[in-house]
Amino acid sequence: MMKREFLSQREIWQLVKLSEIFTSSYSADQMALTKHTGSEIVGIVSVVPKETEDNLELDLLTVEERQALVNHTGIRFRRVAPEKTTIRDLFERSVQLLLEKTGWEKDSIDVLICVTQSPEMVIPSVSCRLHGDLELSGHTMCFDVNSGCSGFVYGLNVISGLLSGIASKNGRAILCCGDLSTHLISSSDKSVRPIFSDGVSAIAVERLSGAAEITGYYNLETDGKGQHAIEIQPTGNDSGAMRLNGIDVF
Repeated sequence: MMKREFLSQREIWQLVKLSEIFTSSYSADQMALTKHTGSEIVGIVSVVPKETEDNLELDLLTVEERQALVNHTGIRFRRVAPEKTTIRDLFERSVQLLLEKTGWEKDSIDVLICVTQSPEMVIPSVSCRLHGDLELSGHTMCFDVNSGCSGFVYGLNVISGLLSGIASKNGRAILCCGDLSTHLISSSDKSVRPIFSDGVSAIAVERLSGAAEITGYYNLETDGKGQHAIEIQPTGNDSGAMRLNGIDVF
C-alpha cells in the first residue's frame, strides 16, 4: 500500500552537497548559522499513501484553472491519506523499512526525533508513541519538533548536535519528517487543496568517531514577520483549517 524509496550513499551525498557560496559565507559568531562534524546520512526511506488525487480532475477549479495550475506548479498528482490514517502509521512503516535496509538493531538507536505539524494528539508526543510501538530501547532519546517546510533542516541540525555529545561510541539517530497536510486543510479551499499532499521520510544518521572531515553547515535564520502567511487558527470560522497566502509565502 505504500511507496518506498531508498537512496544509495552516493546519491544522498549528491543531494546534500554544500555549495561553496554558503561555506565561504559561514561565520561562527552568527548564532543561526551552525556547523557540525562527524555525522553522516546513511539511509533514507520515503513512504506515501497509495491513493492519489489528479489536479486535472479537481472539480474545485475550472478547466482553465486546473491546466494553469499544473503548468505553473508542475503539480498534477497528489498523494492523499485516508481519514483514519495517522502520521504515526506512516512514520512507523518508514522506520521499519529503514531498519531493514540499514541493518541497524533497535537497541542501537540513540535518538529518535519526529518533525511534524500533524500529530494525531497533543500528548503524548508522536516520537514517544512511536518508541513504544517499535519497542525501542529505554536509552533512546525521543521528542518532537513542530516545524513544516524547514523541519528537515532543523531536525538534522538538532540530531547532529545531540550525536556530537555521544563520545563513548558511534551514535545512531533516526529523523522522521513529514505531514498529513490534507488532514489540515479545507477540501473547499482553492488556495491549499491543489498544492498540498501527504508523505513522510525516515532518515538514518550516524556519527562516526574520527570522521571530522564530514561537515554539515546549517542556516537556521528566521523571519517571524511572515507568521500570518500560513497558519491554523484555533478559533473562529476557519478554526482547525490551514490558511495560506500564497503570494506572501512564495
